[in-house]
Amino acid sequence: MSNNDFLIDKTEYSYISELTYDTIIFGENLFKVLFNKTKEKITDVGNNNPHNFVTISFCSDFLPFFCKSEVVHKQNLFKYRFGHSSILYKNSIYIFGGKQQVPTERVNFVKFDIDTYEFEALHNDKTPIGRYFFTLNLIHSSKHRANCFVLFGGKKNRYVTNDTYMYRIDKNSWEHLNPEISPPPLYGHVSFQYNNVILIHGGNIGQRNLSSNIWCYFEKENKWANIMSQDEYMKKPVEKPDGRFFHSCSLCVINQGLDVNVYFFGGLNKNNECVDDVFWLYSLNIGKWKQIKQSFGDVPSKRFGHSSIVIKDRWFLVYGGYSQSWYNKRELLDIHAYDIILNTWSKLKVYGMTLTTHHFYGGIVKVDESGYFITFGGLRDNAISSNVYKFTPLLITPYYQKLKNEIEEVNKKIQCMELMPRTQLSTTHIKEFDEIQEALNTATFTLSRYIQLIDDVNDKIRFSNDLAIYDNKTLSGKINKNYKYYESLIKRVEKLDKEQQGFLSYEIDDSSYRIS
Repeated sequence: MSNNDFLIDKTEYSYISELTYDTIIFGENLFKVLFNKTKEKITDVGNNNPHNFVTISFCSDFLPFFCKSEVVHKQNLFKYRFGHSSILYKNSIYIFGGKQQVPTERVNFVKFDIDTYEFEALHNDKTPIGRYFFTLNLIHSSKHRANCFVLFGGKKNRYVTNDTYMYRIDKNSWEHLNPEISPPPLYGHVSFQYNNVILIHGGNIGQRNLSSNIWCYFEKENKWANIMSQDEYMKKPVEKPDGRFFHSCSLCVINQGLDVNVYFFGGLNKNNECVDDVFWLYSLNIGKWKQIKQSFGDVPSKRFGHSSIVIKDRWFLVYGGYSQSWYNKRELLDIHAYDIILNTWSKLKVYGMTLTTHHFYGGIVKVDESGYFITFGGLRDNAISSNVYKFTPLLITPYYQKLKNEIEEVNKKIQCMELMPRTQLSTTHIKEFDEIQEALNTATFTLSRYIQLIDDVNDKIRFSNDLAIYDNKTLSGKINKNYKYYESLIKRVEKLDKEQQGFLSYEIDDSSYRIS
């Protein structure tokens, strides 16, 4: 293990005093700085699906439901931990650090294959010392001409660090970066990547000192820069959130990349209490903050240790978290979705396994644009865990269309048999009957679930008087119509099956045929 000297707690002011004009970027100019980077040749660092899956989006008419299931693993590599970081690259999820239950058996860096559901330990002599409540982001290194992870900050017992590491994925190697200027030592901060630039916000410096600033890391220059508005630089009053940590953030890019916003939710204040101003937006276009105070629907309760993602640049999802208020526990179990266009909150039902409070689980790992995500470990009901959970969205357009196509194929087979003379039905059709019945049985659960959930869909649609007009009667009618169609297929198959059995019995008694 490499030496990694953690810094003793300092105040943010001791670092701000070291800043010069060259290490400050005005928020009003931030978008211009980031936009200019698009002129450089940068390899795409997006998590492109290696299997070329069809992109699945939320239904245009309603939000999805989720089915929660557990991924069973041996627990020999990924053990009880919380406060780690998880990040997707191609078909693997990389998990680093975390506060672990058994210090003598720590495996700080592992890789999870999303196809085989198997873990693999990643060993390297220069692996950073274990830590928790840090950030991990994917960028493209112009120096190595390869995609890399950048690790910043974190906590180790009573020490907080502000060191920056780079992990080269293709070489399984770590490099300790030494920028001339760095943010203060931080833990519990949040981060995101845009145009190959890493931005972090907030965090705990220690000794009840919190950061309220945004910092950018430019990999080509190996440089950190503090982002502030011109009014803030001139010490004028500005609208911005107070310092906080253990909050969440997600980037949303719309209007063909011309409108770039970051949504922040929740967190703790310097008194270790949930902040009251839970929902903020930061515009990278103008470098300004805006508190979102008025929206339709029920805003999620105050919380910390949760995570958020943006789906299809339309839906801001919040999952998990913890709160000191016992009466808010029920509010922490559901997935909450904010419609960015309609300024509306709703709750998404989660079916499958029993729901518990869940926080510090290393962040939501979004696998694809359907909203399918995975969580690792964390604190479940405030107890340390090593469980891995999948959250699979239900009621999404391509799956439903595929189901309809399969039922239509069954219908064609039944029509063919119904038109066939009774005397031509023979034992060769037994296998085909079995296949048809198996296909219909497979469809039973899915269609029944669609009908069971339709009332919940209607509840979600009625967010406000404006949205109540947009009812779900049409959708309900379509699904009920398909279900009746499906029931008629079952009756027709049963009728043909009885006719076939009767005809075969007649043939056996007549000794005209031998059935082996």
